[in-house]
Amino acid sequence: MLDIVWAFIRGSRNTILPIVTAVVGFIVGLVLFGWYLTPVAFIDAGPQDLRTEDYMQIYLRTVAKGYAADLNPDSVRAALGVGGQAWPDVLGDVCNAISWAQLGYEQSNGFFNPPDQVAAQQLRDMALVLDPNIAFTDQGLCPEGLATTPAADEGGINFLNACLLGLLLLGLLAVFFVLWQRRGGGGGDIDFAMPSSRAVDVPSSQPAGYAEVGTEENVTPIASYRTTFSHGNDVYDDSFTIENVNGDFLGECGIDIAESIGTDSPKHVTAIEVWLFDKNDIRTITKVAMSDHAFFDEAIKAKLAPKGEPVLARPDEVIVLETASLIINARITEVDYGENPDVPPQSYFERFAVELSAWAKDSASGQAAASYDFDEVE
Repeated sequence: MLDIVWAFIRGSRNTILPIVTAVVGFIVGLVLFGWYLTPVAFIDAGPQDLRTEDYMQIYLRTVAKGYAADLNPDSVRAALGVGGQAWPDVLGDVCNAISWAQLGYEQSNGFFNPPDQVAAQQLRDMALVLDPNIAFTDQGLCPEGLATTPAADEGGINFLNACLLGLLLLGLLAVFFVLWQRRGGGGGDIDFAMPSSRAVDVPSSQPAGYAEVGTEENVTPIASYRTTFSHGNDVYDDSFTIENVNGDFLGECGIDIAESIGTDSPKHVTAIEVWLFDKNDIRTITKVAMSDHAFFDEAIKAKLAPKGEPVLARPDEVIVLETASLIINARITEVDYGENPDVPPQSYFERFAVELSAWAKDSASGQAAASYDFDEVE
């Protein structure tokens, strides 16, 4: 499992690394620089800058309580900035405070402040200092237009939390996009103009610069892998990392189930897909090896067309997958069909074996050819 995760990270680093860098940079910039090294300093702040749902309420109620004790209007004007540096919409904020005290309100942190009629009356007395002509409603609230009835919860999503949530969603979309690309999920990423599925028989010992496989460019053998599907393995999915002789990551290739027929369990696999991912190519090339029944069934063939070019599965058939710097020769070494009265004959594989040979074009090989390293996977 760890090998698969590591191979995925290496194969997708061109997409993942910028995202990880952006997230780390955002966190370092916000936490380290924004909060500790160069925090924002607020100056010349006034009562109007207090948070409305709690701190401004405390401030206004304190001023109103002081006015109720000494009945000195000058102290109210001084505390509210009236006559000096004006507090914009000071009367509207006082009227809002009256509504909150009269009706009660719920803070964004979940605490409920019950109605306080004494505080509401003190705030009304203070509002009359600011506007002696104000006429309160029968409920003791300011006239419409000066204040609105507070909502049950004035809180919202914190800006930092919103940014982190957005980055998380972008990361998930990026991971999904990479997986989709590597499995040939989009029809636009499938190359339907690939050469014939017959490959030139290239000896494994052929040195670099002598072989021509599907193109005029020279290629160098890298490695080969064998994998076998057996009926009953419903989670069959093998993938292999492609590296040059220097250990540099070049891409990945693999094989997995493309389609099954019938509804029985275990699955009756009727088509198997072979794919190639090249780190230097934006495409993931996929071709589909089909059973005899599936290949000549137009409905199944049309259904699997978006996955890749169809190939009739038969022994010694060689499927060629070619990208910018890699070539895969997938030679089918064994095809055995199962028998079941509920499905058509020669419609599903009892056993299906493939040998995947990886070739790197000279520009990606790193150096001369290396000997094959066969890994058997059953």
